[in-house]
This record gives sequence, structure tokens and C-alpha cells, in this order.
Amino acid sequence: MIERSFKAAPANVKVPQEHSRASIRPKAAWATIGLGLGVGVVITAATSWLIIAKPWYYNPNPFTPTVASGLKFPLYYPTSVPSGYRVDSKSLGTPTAGVVIFDLKGPNGAKLYVSEEARSTTFNLGGFYEKFGHLQEIGVSDGAIAVGTLNNGQNEVASRANNNTWILANTTAKIPMSQLVTMLKSITPNP
Repeated sequence: MIERSFKAAPANVKVPQEHSRASIRPKAAWATIGLGLGVGVVITAATSWLIIAKPWYYNPNPFTPTVASGLKFPLYYPTSVPSGYRVDSKSLGTPTAGVVIFDLKGPNGAKLYVSEEARSTTFNLGGFYEKFGHLQEIGVSDGAIAVGTLNNGQNEVASRANNNTWILANTTAKIPMSQLVTMLKSITPNP
């Protein structure tokens, strides 16, 4: 058997020290925790924005080209809707020739019903508005908005009429009248 003897390294030569895994782990663990927290903050912020803000992918225009093509009056859709409400594009319909309807879905299953039709030259809008309880009339650049209640306050009604189109919205939900006015002020012509 051969014996070997080892001498100590000279004082001016650095000998690498052996590191234990335990001394490296805390640094890696803190880096992983920091990275995880950073990713969590980014995901939370993005999700909050999608829930709270009006997302870019949300298009409030419910009208399809086929619905609009056969009409002799322009269609409008709201770009500002009552708090908690959203245009339900699946509700779009034409129950009668020349009438287009859609709904706005709200909290707890509430709905705001909207209809649009050509403005009649024979229907007396003023007489219709006289039936409103708590009537408020607001002039706008292309016509007028009227809001109020019907059926002893059980239905809230909002109407906007210009030279070509009459828009009528109604609901049994309790929506502040100011939000109905804002909705009808925000209508945008269908492209």
C-alpha cells in the first residue's frame, strides 16, 4: 500500500472553500418569493382593470349589418349605460317590421328594455309624455329626452326622439333618472 502525504498550500495561494447548499438556498428562496410576488401583483392589477374598467374588447353596439340594412331610419346605441348594466347583443330582435329591440342586463337579473323605430309623424309624443309621472324633459342637439315613470311609478321610462328615430327604454328596476338621461345623451349612430 502506498501512502501519500499532502502538504498545506502556501499562504499566498487561495484555496476554494466548499459552500454548503444551506448557505445558497436562502438567497434563491428570497429571489423566488420576490419573483412570485411580482407576478402576483401584475396578474392582480390586470384582472382588476378588466373587471373595473370598460375593457377595450367590449363593444356596446348590438347591431349586426343585416338588422340595420333593411331599415329606413338610423339606429343608435348607448356608449354610457347605467351603473352595473351592459348591452346584451344576444337580445337583439325585430319583433315587428321597422322596430328593433335589445336589452341591457343589470345586477340581480334586472333588465332595461330598449326599442327603436322610425319617428312617426302622426303619433303625439307630447301626449305620451303627459302620462309620465315625475316628468323631466331635456333638450339635446338633435331633439329631446324625456324621463319619468308610468304605471304608478312601477316602470321607469326614458325616451329620446330626433327627426328620424324614436328610442324608448323602460324597466321595473330602480335606476336613477340621471343615469337614464346620461345613457340617452350618449347614443351614437350605428356605423
